[in-house]
Amino acid sequence: MLGHSQGGIVSLHTLNHYWTALDAAAAGGRKIQSVGSPYYGNSGMATFGGLLELLGGCDTNFDLSLDGAALWMAGISAASLAQTNFYVTEYKPGFLASCNALVNLVLNKPNDGVAETKYSVLSSGNNHGITQGECHVPDMKFPPAYWNKGRNAIMNSNAAR
Repeated sequence: MLGHSQGGIVSLHTLNHYWTALDAAAAGGRKIQSVGSPYYGNSGMATFGGLLELLGGCDTNFDLSLDGAALWMAGISAASLAQTNFYVTEYKPGFLASCNALVNLVLNKPNDGVAETKYSVLSSGNNHGITQGECHVPDMKFPPAYWNKGRNAIMNSNAAR
């Protein structure tokens, strides 16, 4: 399974809590891969969710708040985390760099305009690094993470079959 943003969280949750073809038939390679997934939430979502939406960030979503993410991550096994491969994205460093200047005022830095780096790194799992110069979605300062053709090719070639 490949997931962007909340899709990575849903993929991990599905692997952990449900019997699927990932368990029955997927062999070799990576079962779960994600890009820009805020596994541990977004610091601005619960408090500033409506404000983030107005500023051009993501819509209000309790599941992506710090409290909501804690519920999603509760009970995730070490075995499921060990099968999770993740990539983190963030804006390019530099003076006044951000994906969205207004949203950046309420998020921890660095971030990709939605997913804050500190909440996107799983304490376990397979970290494939941070790519700078990418944002979460189109219409931000840098291209969206899921447009990275090189990384997409790597994920495709490493996917479990």
